[in-house]
Amino acid sequence: MRSVKHGRKKSVRYRYNISSAKRQNKKLKKLRKFKGCQPIENAWQKQMTTRQNLASMGLAYDPNEAMEVDGNVKHLKTGRLKKSAKCSTTNVLLELEQIAIDEATEADKQKKRQRQKATLHPNDTDICKKLLSKHGENYEAMARDSLNIWQDTPRQLERKIGIYKKNLNAENI
Repeated sequence: MRSVKHGRKKSVRYRYNISSAKRQNKKLKKLRKFKGCQPIENAWQKQMTTRQNLASMGLAYDPNEAMEVDGNVKHLKTGRLKKSAKCSTTNVLLELEQIAIDEATEADKQKKRQRQKATLHPNDTDICKKLLSKHGENYEAMARDSLNIWQDTPRQLERKIGIYKKNLNAENI
C-alpha cells in the first residue's frame, strides 16, 4: 500500500513554456557564432563541413591522420608529417603560426620578469616587529612568547622574520 506521504497520484502535465524554451534554445545554438581564434573565425565558411573548413585552412581535423605512426612502437617520441598535395600554407596557417610565436615571446618575457616577492599579512608584520624588539635574534624565546599566537616553531619564525626584513629593506630603498 502507498505511503501517506506520497499523496495522490501525480499526473504528467505538458508545460508549453518549457517546450518553447527548448525550441528557442535549439535555434540559438544553430545561430551561434564560431568561437575560436580570430584567423580561423574569419576564414570559416558555414556552407562547408568542419573537416572541409580545416582542410581548406591547411589544418588537420584528426591529428592521427596527419602523422605517420608505426603501430608496433609503444612510445613514439617524434612523428613524421605526411606531405599531401592538398596541404599548403594558407593565410590562416601563417596567422596562427604568428600568434603562436607572439605568445611564446610573451611567455619568455614573463619568465624573465622578477619573481613576486613574498609578503606577510599585516598582523604578522606587527608580531614580527614586536618580537624582534623584545627578543632580538633569539628565535627560541620568540617561539615561547605569548605574542606568538599561532605557536610558530623557531624555524617558522626565522623564515617569517627573514621575509619581514627583506620587505623592510625594500621599502627603505
